[in-house]
Amino acid sequence: MKILYFAPIPYNGLKQRPQFIAELLAQRHEVYYIDPTRSVFKFKNCDFRSARYDPLPNLHVLRLSGIFTAYRSLEPFDFLHLNTISERVQLRNLASTCDLIWVGYPLWYYVVFLMKGKKFIYDKMDDNALIIQNRLLRRLILKVEPKIIQRADLIFVTAQQFYEDIEKQKPTTYLVPNAVCKEIPLLKSFKSDPGKKIFGYVGTISHWFDFDAIHAILGADERNYIVLVGPNEMPEIKHSRLSYRGIVPHGKIPEVIQEFDVCLYTFCKSPLLDTIDPVKIYEYLAQNKPVLAVKSRETEKFGGMLSLYNGIDELKEIAQKDFEEPFQTEEKRRQFVAENCWQARVKSIALRLEED
Repeated sequence: MKILYFAPIPYNGLKQRPQFIAELLAQRHEVYYIDPTRSVFKFKNCDFRSARYDPLPNLHVLRLSGIFTAYRSLEPFDFLHLNTISERVQLRNLASTCDLIWVGYPLWYYVVFLMKGKKFIYDKMDDNALIIQNRLLRRLILKVEPKIIQRADLIFVTAQQFYEDIEKQKPTTYLVPNAVCKEIPLLKSFKSDPGKKIFGYVGTISHWFDFDAIHAILGADERNYIVLVGPNEMPEIKHSRLSYRGIVPHGKIPEVIQEFDVCLYTFCKSPLLDTIDPVKIYEYLAQNKPVLAVKSRETEKFGGMLSLYNGIDELKEIAQKDFEEPFQTEEKRRQFVAENCWQARVKSIALRLEED
């Protein structure tokens, strides 16, 4: 089967759900991973030309030329859909010969909406209307996502909230949570200074990140230190016991996690929170690290494996305590990884594709 996989993120970016799923589908199918198009206007200092490379024998990464593509945020006013003509022309041959169209991001809609007669899959990874700050893009997402849902033959969602909202209108909706890489090794933990308790976070730092929680942890005990790892989109906090590491390669994440005594999932309480199935928590647990996380529908499902807090006062109290490893035996840790790895998730996806 030939699959056109319209991805939300570039293949060579931080490795997440889209890349893992595409790679595993490519073990049995021919997959064309379509990177987000780089507009000639938006990326003046970047390469907006088309590109193609093959990371695996059956996985082909394709970036369309953006020389005739303007900002996506203008598409609410593009009633003739002129902005996507160039992309549709470039995909004409692939679209006519593919068997399945996989959409991982709503803003691809006006590129794929004329591709008829193909099995259509929507993989809803995030609530993009809540994540995106651009008002015009949010408006476009709210306009086109219902059309994608109506068009889709199958829908895969990451969060229980998504499932409950969408399954009512589309019975062929299935919950496929995020996961962890099965091949990630369990590294030996090390502690550079027994007098310090290091709390660490791995992930993007943006408007959803709870800085009050960071201040609360630092204020709970003078032995508490915090390390933030990942791209930062917010003003930096200046504190002697807090440090920023910046971006690290995905393969180095287990090594970084092992430096932490406690791993953090400190997001703000908001409508967005219950829609996030955090990949980072799977990665933390795969390294058998204690996890301190804000309570949400998606963190409660991990049960006693996490230390959950509801508010700042509860967080301060927990941050003063000692933490235990989530798995008392290596067998239990391995079982968790086996049940929550990307291979298991794609196996369930493949079964649905065969049934449909």
